[in-house]
Amino acid sequence: MTFSRVKEAYKMNQEEKIYLAIAVGYGKNQGVPHKSKCINDVSGVSKNSPQWFMNGVNAALLAPTARNKQKFFFELVDNKVLVKINSGIFSGIDMGIIKLHFEIGSGKNSSIWFS
Repeated sequence: MTFSRVKEAYKMNQEEKIYLAIAVGYGKNQGVPHKSKCINDVSGVSKNSPQWFMNGVNAALLAPTARNKQKFFFELVDNKVLVKINSGIFSGIDMGIIKLHFEIGSGKNSSIWFS
């Protein structure tokens, strides 16, 4: 799938399906901040945790999960990251969103994930 900077409708191929759409832009009114959990609520972070891990968890806290519940938990195991997420209809989508945000925030790639 490729996108151009020209404002036009995306044309789907016949074999493609839409699973999720995310609206991006500016609203008519300024939004309001939502309550967010703290880093200790969603991770096993400690004073000895590497900075990249803390940066990744903080980035995941900014991720727009499907229902904005932040029902995930990160642990660092032998320099690999284990993420647990509550099951639910959107858990697979949420997993992808928080993993991507974690990778961007931590500066690491997908090799950090615990199998």
